[in-house]
Amino acid sequence: MNPTSGHGPHHRTREDGAVYQLGDRVKVKDQEIHGEIVRWDGGKAVVQDDDAAEWMEEDDDGTLVFSLWDLVK
Repeated sequence: MNPTSGHGPHHRTREDGAVYQLGDRVKVKDQEIHGEIVRWDGGKAVVQDDDAAEWMEEDDDGTLVFSLWDLVK
């Protein structure tokens, strides 16, 4: 199943109608991960983790990729 029913260059829409845009602040369900959507990887959101400095390695950019179904605003 495709997690998005509509998308444009700056937003993605879940099948339940929830719309996510670049720059939205999100939380990952059931995890203590918070951050900002910085780009798209197909239908998935690339999130800049607020706490990335705590776990990043030298060659990492501090982003994590999540399905829209894993995110809440």
